Amino acid sequence: MRRPNLFVVGAAKSGTSSLASYLSQHPDIYLSPIKEPSYYVEGIGYEDWEEYLSLFEGRKERFLCDASTGYLYEKSAALRIKKNHADAKILIILRNPVNMVKSHWRFMEIQGNESLSLSEAISEEQRVYRKTDEFRRNCNNWWCSYLYIERAMYHDQVKRYLEVFGKDNVRVIIFEDFVDDTGDVLNDICFFLKIDAYDFDCSRVFNKGGRLRSKWLRDRIYNKQYPLLRRVVPPKYRERIRFFVRDINKKVCVDDLVDEVIDEEYLKGLFIGDVSRLRNLLGRDDIWKDFYD
Repeated sequence: MRRPNLFVVGAAKSGTSSLASYLSQHPDIYLSPIKEPSYYVEGIGYEDWEEYLSLFEGRKERFLCDASTGYLYEKSAALRIKKNHADAKILIILRNPVNMVKSHWRFMEIQGNESLSLSEAISEEQRVYRKTDEFRRNCNNWWCSYLYIERAMYHDQVKRYLEVFGKDNVRVIIFEDFVDDTGDVLNDICFFLKIDAYDFDCSRVFNKGGRLRSKWLRDRIYNKQYPLLRRVVPPKYRERIRFFVRDINKKVCVDDLVDEVIDEEYLKGLFIGDVSRLRNLLGRDDIWKDFYD
């Protein structure tokens, strides 16, 4: 069976769902029916190699795409992908880290995986505790999903992919550029992949941020097991059903992602050194200028 050769490994809540979905419109690109197979993230997603490859079975498109956000933070992922997919191209999309943290926390709260306020969750005490074996054993999700600050420290994550794959095989996209001029960014990616430009339909935004409508419905989606349905409904359809119910249970409210007052200057202070290193790494001094206002 053919192996995927295009990986979208962008940061969480940074437009990876929309980016991958838009790219899948291109006749030369096929997106896995399971949006995040996460084969190269330890302890989550697909674990069987043949089952993972079956997601792409019979496809003839030039690029077979796996879009799993966990690959960016998972330290072993880049080398493992390179070992099994030597000719792979890598797309990394990054969002202003302050907004990424707020949006990712809200997403975890909507899923029922985060019970603390954002300020509590990013406190020094919690940041230390969430890296312990005790926390890993007891959390409801991939433990790294709870590391809001660490996952938004992009420099080392991006550097790892550049070193493993080489800069000619990695394209870094800034989320804010993607939002401002989606079509141009997508066709720049086509140029990077050496495929024809395409008239993408970018009218729908996938996996928007928002607020929870019903905790009861959320708990039915994420915290209940349905053995009969799991036996009769294929995984790709279970995922589609879950995403559909999740989206109708969410009030889109992009401009107010956190209920409490958060000290944004404090957050900027945490990230400014990493942002400076990322700018130097990419040779781009135009990234997130508000950090320097």
